Amino acid sequence: MNRLLCSIIAVIIAIFPSSICARNAEKEYKKLIAEFDVADVVMQAGNATEFWRMLQMTDEQFYKTAKSLASNDNQDLKRDLVSMMCACDEYFRVVPTIPNLYKFTEAVADRSGLRGICPTSILTVTDEPDVAIFSYPNGYFFITYPLYKMLNGNIKEVSALMAAEGVHYTLQHAYAHACYEKSRRNRGRVGRIFGAIGAAIAGVVLDYATGYDGPGPFTELAAVAAVAMVSYESQPRYALLYTPKQIYQADIVAYRYMEWCGFGGRTYIDALKHAGYSIEADMPDAANPDNPSMADRIALLEYLDAHPELREKAKARNRQPRMVPEFTDIFSPRNYR
Repeated sequence: MNRLLCSIIAVIIAIFPSSICARNAEKEYKKLIAEFDVADVVMQAGNATEFWRMLQMTDEQFYKTAKSLASNDNQDLKRDLVSMMCACDEYFRVVPTIPNLYKFTEAVADRSGLRGICPTSILTVTDEPDVAIFSYPNGYFFITYPLYKMLNGNIKEVSALMAAEGVHYTLQHAYAHACYEKSRRNRGRVGRIFGAIGAAIAGVVLDYATGYDGPGPFTELAAVAAVAMVSYESQPRYALLYTPKQIYQADIVAYRYMEWCGFGGRTYIDALKHAGYSIEADMPDAANPDNPSMADRIALLEYLDAHPELREKAKARNRQPRMVPEFTDIFSPRNYR
């Protein structure tokens, strides 16, 4: 009897935590979908370019990003972005490519509608050994030949993966992330300054409380601690160009884009299942461990696919489009003088 009771308790203990994890995951999925699912006007777009324009015009964060890009703000970040693109110039010129896939890549790029956002946007298949797809803030998209082969040259699945990169480009996630990191570092610096002031005051108080008429050992120790706190420079939290939320947003929008195209959102899920784990395995060692795993990303999309009723709870569902500032001057000389 005791053995049977122990077995029942063991089963309950094993099931209970997993059920809690499942509920927590489901709650997180609902939050992400509510935050990043696209507005109805996006899904009613008349063509692919209009889809991306409506995405820009209904994304609240992008309005702030575009406003910053169009202004004189954050010129340090813009210079960094331009410097990065200059450093990439040699790669663009000398990377080995697969010339006989030119027609394929042109077909994918034309169908994507992204050239309506950036006329010079291109897709290139590179002759590199890793499995990868990536893009840059100037509208250059790359897919490696091993990934192309892994997808068997399936134009729908290649288009699906490019759609996710298209979200990063269209919403200028790289710049938005840089702004976020700068703000986070500034908040941390202010916090360290106030902490240093507090430490210095505490040192003086302790010295007087222990009988010193002037600066004593506590003040000296506090001064050392204060200098250390102010001089410490926090490192960026994310090693990659995109935050976890930006990655999830790209997944959700790419799912909707393939749905809008008439191929079905599962086309994007299938593309991730076919090649996503290999892409993840070939990511640089510097990849941020805080970024969602491929298993987490697929699980979110499976949940989205299984619960179409969540579309009605999206925050952007009834959001009306509004014009966003033009930011064609991001590569203006004033940003890298």
